[in-house]
Amino acid sequence: MKKKAPVLQRAPKEMLDAMKEDIDLSYRRKNGYVMMLDVLGFREFVTKRHDIDFFDIWKSIKVSINKKKDEIQNRFDGRVNIDFLCLSDTLIVCISLANNPLSDSIDDRVLITILPELINSFFQPQMQSNSVFFRGAISYGQYSFSAEQNIIMGPALDEASEWYETVDWIGIILSPSAEYAVEMFLSRNDVLEEHKTIIQTTFHKYPRIPFKLGIPSICHYAFCWIDPTRDDDIRKANWVLVLGLFSQLKHSISYATKYSNALEFIKYILFEEHEKKNSGTINNS
Repeated sequence: MKKKAPVLQRAPKEMLDAMKEDIDLSYRRKNGYVMMLDVLGFREFVTKRHDIDFFDIWKSIKVSINKKKDEIQNRFDGRVNIDFLCLSDTLIVCISLANNPLSDSIDDRVLITILPELINSFFQPQMQSNSVFFRGAISYGQYSFSAEQNIIMGPALDEASEWYETVDWIGIILSPSAEYAVEMFLSRNDVLEEHKTIIQTTFHKYPRIPFKLGIPSICHYAFCWIDPTRDDDIRKANWVLVLGLFSQLKHSISYATKYSNALEFIKYILFEEHEKKNSGTINNS
């Protein structure tokens, strides 16, 4: 289901006034969302899989992201800035406004509506074509990025790096800062309906996110990497497609739980959440 491309939305004046004293206007300092993902089974890719070259996979991921990046930046006339790095088995994607939000009065929290386009450019295609699975987290806040030196640092990166390996599954969560940023954006009285729809159909509240032992269960949103359609036939076909993919994997003890937890999430999205919405017992806002 192809979603309508989002437009940018201005920040309330009171928010801009409150931010003026706190934001460093250094050209390298940015504010937005940072997504950090790692490839599950990277070590096995390098040492045991002979059917495909990991460097070819990494190259294809970079090509997909660059293509989508150019498309998005052209669509928004250069007002959106997208940076990404590939480091060993880790992928970092950052999205911010090209100009400081104080100068153009755009609410940068709206950029969460663009991230799904970047994720969809590689997440499910790599899963289906190469059995490459990602796990990670999305944070919100300040970061510094240097394309020349391939360096990214800052609070948003620190938070993403703390949370991206905390969940025992295949998938992407919103870390606390991103969750609060999204809920703050959705609480606006003037939020556009298309923005609300994109967020609510791509980031779902999931009550059973499988955090590892000792990790606080304070994150509630997960990226939905399957089409949450209302059409019964398509939902069933999607479920069969996912089962077919997972049935062809090697379910070693070290990965079986991750695969099982991912399947539980998809089952929840396609069936349990669907039934709750139909009965009026759930609201994803």
